[in-house]
Amino acid sequence: MTWMILFFLAAVFFGTVSVKAEELEVSIFYDNACAACREDEELEELYRNSVPQELRDKSELRMYNVFEESNRETFEEICGKTGASSQGITFPAMNVGDSWLYGKDEIAEKAALLIESGGASGGNRTDAAETEDAAQNEQSGVTIPAELSDALNTGEAPLVLFTTYSCEACAAVKAYLDEFTKQNELLIFEYNIAEGTNVQMIRSWFSTYGVESSSQQVPIVFYGDGYLSGEEEICSGLESLLNNTEQAAAKMQKRIGDKNAAEQSDELPNLAVLFGSGLLAGFNPCSISMLLMLFSVILTAQASVRKNGLLYLGGKFLTYLGIGLGIYFAASAVTQSLLDRVMGTVKVVLVVLFLVAAALNFADLYNVRKGNLGKIRMQLPSRLRRWNHSLIRRAQGLSGGLLSAVVLGLGIVISIGEFFCTGQIYMASILYMLRQGSAPALYILASFLTYVTAMCIPAVVFLLIIAKTRSINRISEFMLRRMDLVKLLNGVLFSGFALYFLIFG
Repeated sequence: MTWMILFFLAAVFFGTVSVKAEELEVSIFYDNACAACREDEELEELYRNSVPQELRDKSELRMYNVFEESNRETFEEICGKTGASSQGITFPAMNVGDSWLYGKDEIAEKAALLIESGGASGGNRTDAAETEDAAQNEQSGVTIPAELSDALNTGEAPLVLFTTYSCEACAAVKAYLDEFTKQNELLIFEYNIAEGTNVQMIRSWFSTYGVESSSQQVPIVFYGDGYLSGEEEICSGLESLLNNTEQAAAKMQKRIGDKNAAEQSDELPNLAVLFGSGLLAGFNPCSISMLLMLFSVILTAQASVRKNGLLYLGGKFLTYLGIGLGIYFAASAVTQSLLDRVMGTVKVVLVVLFLVAAALNFADLYNVRKGNLGKIRMQLPSRLRRWNHSLIRRAQGLSGGLLSAVVLGLGIVISIGEFFCTGQIYMASILYMLRQGSAPALYILASFLTYVTAMCIPAVVFLLIIAKTRSINRISEFMLRRMDLVKLLNGVLFSGFALYFLIFG
């Protein structure tokens, strides 16, 4: 009986796999830039009316709007696999297997036959209708229109609007802008993507402005280094975008002029600044006090200082690297248009917070020099300090591999807790990186590695000293004597960040 059940389950499983393997993939590609149009719904209805239910059941329909860059890449990939030309194709186009149908009439007439044959007949096997001019237009760089270039060179800050024909949303935005310009002096350049090479032009703007696939549509406006996509976003956010974008002409000129990473090198985060910030964060009294307490436990247990100290710092290194990258890429996901709309308020908040942090560090400097250590404010809350201390004390009495595993875990857990103290400089550095503009992923990784490595350098030096002297007294005395200098440098650093965001934020 058991074997019969297993045989039945295997038959069901492989039978299911077999059915799925026979399911045809039907792809319909269309080119629609209009945000208010619903061409996908019209094509789905055409497909339902042209293909009987039994054929639809054994096929999977996928819709791709090739106006969006990611979908266009999919289209070109399938064209390459099937031997079809991606140039000169009439949209909408349907692909099944290696065969294609072009235009609504051909799809309506031959879609059922093509699906029934599994893509073996009823369509065009390949389409070599590529023309030399089309290829050159697709591959050549798109130039900025002379009138727009002239305006930017004279320092004017234009609004660049892309529209198309028969687009209700485009008409609504143009009507809104007509009213808007009656009350605001605004230079507008409009380009219809159905004319000339404007469709190539808008795609180059999508790329240089980093427009998300879901926002690659018309109407869309570009101003400074921000954009607004769709009727609702334009009408609700235009005034805020204009108010919060300073030096708009220079920013737009830089955007459309930056074509390679070399020209963007001045926008990359400064590694020297990040190294200095990380090194200063490494001398944070909160972090050092946790480290010294851990070393006292390791010394009491007669365990290896180097091995367990490096395990602790390894956990700390990975934790801070993960936190930093997570915050950075989460913040990077915010669209440029939203960032520009809120940046005016955010900048004020950041400057105030940095000035408060600077003032508190200078106040701590005063209290340290007066010997009032109990009045220090820039440190972990007492409850969190007690919790960290209790975690470290639990390592007492352990030895060998168990102690090493616990020490590694402490490096992770305590780092998360002490982030509330040492993370102040880290967050300021991350915000500095975000405001430098886009950078290659490898450079961002290198930036965080630079910061976190620099932050761990003081701890590594202290580790080597303690391993040699088998005592933490020398480090404790050093930190106590230099606490005023640490507070002074922290105050100067936060003042510098406040000044940077005030001027360049």
